Amino acid sequence: YTPRHSDVLDSFSWSYNILGLKRWKFYKPGSDVPIVVKQRSGECVFVPSGWQHEVTNLVETISINHNWVTTANIDRFYNCIIREMKAVERECAQWEIEVFDARESMLRGCAGMDITACFFLLLTTLLDCLVNPVDSEMVAFDVMQTKKLIKLLLGNETINLADRLSAVLSSNDLKQQTLDMAQVLISKLDSEHISDS
Repeated sequence: YTPRHSDVLDSFSWSYNILGLKRWKFYKPGSDVPIVVKQRSGECVFVPSGWQHEVTNLVETISINHNWVTTANIDRFYNCIIREMKAVERECAQWEIEVFDARESMLRGCAGMDITACFFLLLTTLLDCLVNPVDSEMVAFDVMQTKKLIKLLLGNETINLADRLSAVLSSNDLKQQTLDMAQVLISKLDSEHISDS
């Protein structure tokens, strides 16, 4: 039995039942009325981002599960990691922990990702969209979403992105090169009038 929860970092997920029988109760965001689904052997269930669910194995069951984030749910992912960061920051303040590599390590332990990794994920996603465009409409959406979140990370002083990068990369030079590259990329996209909204 897995009690009611939403998946890590508000990711999408799927669950493939190799063997067995499960009962899923899904809750749309903002609803306490469950949608009940039975999953049999050989069936795959998709779990939307942010949907809470509880799962009961009705017999012995073997499943394979996978979670992922795309630009369709990257806002939820970003908000979740920021919420987790704030919780870690409150805890660190109580224990007077001021070292950023410890804060990032605690965040990785709690959320499975830290702010530095989030920043690099967004940056590499943005670069990949620009270097390997597949569908022009989808690329425009992907660029808009990732650019918006990179700007939020760069512009929010309470996140202390520079300190976090410096601590995790163990290099002020690498930190500065990374921040400079991100600023140049964002400035170039802004000058090309790629929308933020």
